Amino acid sequence: DEDEDEEDEEEEDDDAREYKRELRAEMSGKSYGGSVAKQSAAKGRSSGKPDAAALQAEEEKELAIMMMPRKKKRLYDRMQHGIKKKEAAADVLRKKREVIDEKATRAKGQWRSGKPPPKKQKVGAKD
Repeated sequence: DEDEDEEDEEEEDDDAREYKRELRAEMSGKSYGGSVAKQSAAKGRSSGKPDAAALQAEEEKELAIMMMPRKKKRLYDRMQHGIKKKEAAADVLRKKREVIDEKATRAKGQWRSGKPPPKKQKVGAKD
């Protein structure tokens, strides 16, 4: 009976220490995952499914948008539309830049390979 009582007390002490550790970690903003949380995180990563924290954050964002008044929701939608529009324009410019850079490297490559650059002809000159 005494051995069982000592084991129970040790388990309670361990549980209390672990609980305190988790509270400190939670207050500091760090993940405090115990063995169960670590196992579930490892399973989530290996299966290729989206992160539970990311899903929760996305869901909270959607709920916050739903709770907005109509005026603020419309403003938010317009802001998001503007951001997407700017990103699309930036992508177009990036693609143009890549094409120009590719042409320039091809032209440089031809000159470096031993071929002379094409000569410019003078407009009023006679040969």
